[in-house]
Parts: sequence; structure tokens; C-alpha cells
Amino acid sequence: MKTKDNQFAYNWIYYLLVVVISCISWIVAFDIYHLPKDYESIKLFYAGNIKDYSFQEIALKNNDLVSFELLSSNPADNTFKTKYNVVGFHGSDVLIVDIDVANSTACSEVFVELNDNYGLEFFSQQGANYGLMLTASMKNNLSSYFEFEQKDYVITVSANSVNAGTITNKAFDFVKWMVSYEI
Repeated sequence: MKTKDNQFAYNWIYYLLVVVISCISWIVAFDIYHLPKDYESIKLFYAGNIKDYSFQEIALKNNDLVSFELLSSNPADNTFKTKYNVVGFHGSDVLIVDIDVANSTACSEVFVELNDNYGLEFFSQQGANYGLMLTASMKNNLSSYFEFEQKDYVITVSANSVNAGTITNKAFDFVKWMVSYEI
């Protein structure tokens, strides 16, 4: 028969387990509570290779954001279509893709129709404007961060973004900042 004095010696593992589970639960709950809300952050999906991730810091500093995430996938990769569908359409606010990728996309299903061209040429599909064509000077300004090929590129806004007019217009503000970005 166990005595009260020997109870800790026999059940120490259970006491330790309760303490560890309590600490882990507290940390997880605290982290989830302090995660940035979707409307406090912007996620940019780039169809290509990223040269320098310091663009994240520049975007945070210049756009009054709590969080900025830079996501990418190279169109030459075997997994590009899956990443483009999952991460690009459903997990991003703003996308930069080359003209071939944009033309192969059913834009009316996944992109927001744009009304303001910020002085740039629209990318249109079936009579609707879904993106803006990046100019050579814009690509040159961004080329220290993004690896651009000798193709035309389109910047557009995902229809699944809460920042595309559902809750805020931060995605459109970010596009405006991107197209006017200078080194």
C-alpha cells in the first residue's frame, strides 16, 4: 500500500506530464492569439525565383503592415500548377506571373477585375481587366529582388483575398505601391 509520502516517488511522471502539457498549451494559445489577422498582412505570390528576400522588410516598412509574406514557385517546376492553385489563388493577396501563366489562367474565376490602371496597360481576358502589365523600368527596379525572364509580367489581385475589397483594400494599395516602387 502506497503512503502519502511515497505518492510523489511513484507518480512523478504524471506530475511532470501535467506541467509540460500546461506549458505547451499556454504557448500555443498565446501564439495563436497574437497571430496577425488576414486583413493585417499581405501575401505576395511570385511565379519565378526570388533573388533577395529583403524585399519583405521593405514592403513591411512602406505599407503599414503587421506581416508580409513572399511566396514563390518556378513555372518550370513539376509542382508549379499545384502551388499556383493552392498558394497563389487561395493563399495569396497579390500575384506576379508571366504572361504565359496569366493567359493560361481562367482569370474570371480567380482574379479580381481591376478598375484603376495606375497609368499602366491592363492585362485583359474576355473583355475584362484582371491585371496590370509590368513595364521594363518596373521590372528593372524590382530585378534585385525577383528574377525576371525576358517575358512580359502581370501583377494581379486574388479574388480570395480579404484585402481585395471584402474587408480592406490593402491588396489594391499594395499593387499601387508595387507599380510605383523605385530603388
